[in-house]
Amino acid sequence: MITTLSKTALLALCFFASPPAHAGAEAMVQRIDPDSLVNEARAPDVRLAYKQVDGLELPMAIFLPANRASLADRRPAVLCIHGGAWSGWKGGDRTQWDGGIFAPHARYFAARGAVAVTISYRNVFQPGKDRSAFNQGPSLFDLLADCRSAMRFLRANAARFGIDPERIAVIGDSAGGHLAAGLGTIDRFDNPGDDTRISAMANLVIACNPITDLTDPAWLNYIHETPRPWEGGTVLSREARAKAISPLWNVSKKSAPTLAIHGLKDGIVNPRHSADLQQALEKAGVRSELSTIPDASHAFVLLGYRSTGAEFLAVMRTIDRFLVDSGYLTGAVDVSGPPPRGLVTGIVGNLIVNGKVAGTNGLDLLPPDATKPGTTTVQVVEDTVRGKALKLSKGSGGLTLSGHPALGTAGAVSLWIKPDAASGTLVSRNIGGNCATGFKLSLGKKGAITWQVAGSTLTTEAPPANAWSHLIASADATRATLWLNDRLVAEQSLKDATLIGGQLVVGESYAGLLSDVRIFDQAIEPKAAATPNP
Repeated sequence: MITTLSKTALLALCFFASPPAHAGAEAMVQRIDPDSLVNEARAPDVRLAYKQVDGLELPMAIFLPANRASLADRRPAVLCIHGGAWSGWKGGDRTQWDGGIFAPHARYFAARGAVAVTISYRNVFQPGKDRSAFNQGPSLFDLLADCRSAMRFLRANAARFGIDPERIAVIGDSAGGHLAAGLGTIDRFDNPGDDTRISAMANLVIACNPITDLTDPAWLNYIHETPRPWEGGTVLSREARAKAISPLWNVSKKSAPTLAIHGLKDGIVNPRHSADLQQALEKAGVRSELSTIPDASHAFVLLGYRSTGAEFLAVMRTIDRFLVDSGYLTGAVDVSGPPPRGLVTGIVGNLIVNGKVAGTNGLDLLPPDATKPGTTTVQVVEDTVRGKALKLSKGSGGLTLSGHPALGTAGAVSLWIKPDAASGTLVSRNIGGNCATGFKLSLGKKGAITWQVAGSTLTTEAPPANAWSHLIASADATRATLWLNDRLVAEQSLKDATLIGGQLVVGESYAGLLSDVRIFDQAIEPKAAATPNP
């Protein structure tokens, strides 16, 4: 079955099914706050090495479901495999890189009752940079072997983590989509030492913008010229080895049921890779679905990388529905944003922060350590116009709002500025620095004001030099506005904009004075910011 979903349909963020079996018959809708998916306080429950090879300990992070009474309640598992041109683990501290770009997805699956797992794997050297290093380094066959080892590890330790070994799904993006699809179609290529009596095949596959055909000239360059003996030896040509490691060329009636999702504006992996895989699976009699997103580009599933908050939640809705239909998740879920709550924090002169988040005792703005080179230093000064103001020196820190407050899905900032330099970020709310999921108000190199919000950009002229200026930037699901000295200077229509992320940074790489900085979790007009924060 080919399912083509419009962006309008994808952006419906609330959907309903039968209640979760483990939550009781009285359960109606499971509520998941989008901000909880990026809350670093929800760290993995377990971090370990699932394999040792080539002098490396390959890392795995496991998120356990919180609503489980005991490990005897065996839950489905979802194994998440990152992409990035098959660039994986080079060694080092595995707590810093265990496929963490899929951590929001893992938190989501764990919240829905599954055991969620992220991994990394050995890396392929990029073939265009040093061909000799590429040919001597790990191959795609090695990387698939690593992922097969991870699958075997989960099955071998199913009782330890409360996993149903017959319900292990895998999700991957781009190169990770290739490896995920490979776990559903290619049942060979194992490193020596693996217990091949344990199945390494996935029971279910979700492939996001996957590379499925390595004979494609765009990807054939990633196949080594010289084969390894265990890859098939010299009897196999390079093209034959490309087919051997391609999910498309290994589809059979034993392949795993698969959902392929692809953006039709993907300029890196041609959407035909997903369409061809879906058609091959369908021809083999395997349950398969294809979901195409008309306006999505590459890596649309990665929150804080290419995906906006609304796009991420929409894709998770599609994946959730497939997992429910497949018997891996149950019940209804609502992942829409919380209602606006108004003013959440203010900085007025030496009143560094005044938290207004319901249910908390206040939040702290923590200035960076001034003893570390390159960080921002902050002091309270007296100004003849604004009175008390914060003075920042240009650095790489800024004032960071600690914790992850439950901000709304809209937002605004209001502040007075008197910059010393022409560039710097004034206020940002984001995930890992990406404003596609949040916002950033900044001064450009020539002093122009830029308001980046939910993947859109508004720009206006520079404020008057050597004088105080009042800025207000605001956005909700349908409109973004930028005000300079109480005059509307830029606006833009938005479609289903959804802001996610509780990380707030004030004055990053900014030099100058700030006064009366206020951050809202709802869209506002200038009059809403006219009254000083008490």
